[in-house]
Amino acid sequence: MRGQGETRITFLGTGTSHGIPMIGCFCPVCTSEDSRDVRTRCSVLVEVPQGNIIIDTPPEFRLQCIAHRVTRVDAVLFTHAHADHIFGLDDIRRFCFMQSGPIPCYGSEKTIRSLQKVFSYAFSDPAETYSERPRLVPMVVSGPFSLLDRTVSPLPLAHGRDTVFGFRFGNWAYCTDCSGIPPETAEQLHGLDLLILDGLRYTPHPTHFNGVPDPHRPRDQARRTGSAPARERPPSLRRPAAAPLRDGGFSLTPAACGRKLTDYAAAGFCAAIGWAVGLIVKSSPKRRSAHCEP
Repeated sequence: MRGQGETRITFLGTGTSHGIPMIGCFCPVCTSEDSRDVRTRCSVLVEVPQGNIIIDTPPEFRLQCIAHRVTRVDAVLFTHAHADHIFGLDDIRRFCFMQSGPIPCYGSEKTIRSLQKVFSYAFSDPAETYSERPRLVPMVVSGPFSLLDRTVSPLPLAHGRDTVFGFRFGNWAYCTDCSGIPPETAEQLHGLDLLILDGLRYTPHPTHFNGVPDPHRPRDQARRTGSAPARERPPSLRRPAAAPLRDGGFSLTPAACGRKLTDYAAAGFCAAIGWAVGLIVKSSPKRRSAHCEP
């Protein structure tokens, strides 16, 4: 972000794979009238002077773009090919039409292979018109690559038994849907001003980090499931004071991100994106949104 012009990050969606509210659930969260308890599936818009990058296209992608007035997409990055992260991909066709050209999509070899299987028509011979179907250029990622004058580094993460990608852009990184960080990936997270990290719920989950430590859990297991004992966390993370993240609740700029990790801490839960360290949350700290556990 430094020396490359302003970067703005907007959370288009921050919900679980079910979305919030969930079908058939009548808990206090799913019946809440508070807008902070309505969360679509995970997606992020990264705006830089050279263009716009989307990370993941969930089922609500069209509605997210309308809500946040997204009018251009120059590239799409995919963390993995689970349904809640890819099933809005068809709506990329609208951007292909408006921009009169194909759009590159980046992911691991496994992810690109899955996309080509599920959305084969998006990678086949050109359509007669760009509005007929999406036109995507597959870009298999195996290491750092250049995108819109930025260096983007893939970050292999454990998502249960699967390996998925997070992405590092300069001094910030986005790591959704993960239950473990391999040592080699942890090395790549040094020197960040902003880390956006998975935090599904209050209790342990086999494929996601949880953010509240259990003092009775052995230390090695706590680390494996992503919640170190409170005494091992920086003081600024022991008593989270900020409100939880929410869909479109704020955007980030260097003014909010260019500080040390321990200067600010937002440890509220927002389902599949739960921890954001090193940023100021622009929502009311007076109320911690209730949490629905899938």
